[in-house]
Amino acid sequence: MRNKKVIQHLIGLLVCLLFNFSLYSQGVWNIRYTPLESINRDFIGKNIRIDFKASENDTLVNKSRLFIRGLLSNEDVIELEINNRIVTFKENWNVYPDHGVLNEQNLRSSNVDTNKTIIIEKLILKGIHDKYLILKADVTEASNCNGKNINDLNEFEISVKKSEIKGILSKYDNHSP
Repeated sequence: MRNKKVIQHLIGLLVCLLFNFSLYSQGVWNIRYTPLESINRDFIGKNIRIDFKASENDTLVNKSRLFIRGLLSNEDVIELEINNRIVTFKENWNVYPDHGVLNEQNLRSSNVDTNKTIIIEKLILKGIHDKYLILKADVTEASNCNGKNINDLNEFEISVKKSEIKGILSKYDNHSP
């Protein structure tokens, strides 16, 4: 009888441990979505990603709940001027069932006139104006990428019209705006 109770306690302990291990093995999620209308000066200096509009009708109006996965289901295409050259970029969203990390989101060029893929790895919001946002962009070419390590980052200042933006992604932490 005593052995039976010891076994029951051990099984209960094992179940509790397995439950706790599963809690600690969940992925990370540090992305928050902010609609364009809610972007303010608190975001200046922050690392962000832009969710571009697919068309003029691509807005957040009448969306009852904002789910990041749903909002990022379309990888929109946008043209940006980089180093006095117009480059077509496609949003590259990497959001998985159990994690989504801001640093894994980027813009990749889709120009067919060049063999080089240009990747915007990081965007820092530098300024907010009535009609556009000013951003510092860290840009590299795919040939400079070694797995996840980026060797040659070039820094450019770019401006993006607000009319082309649906919202931004930023890192979620306790000190985020």
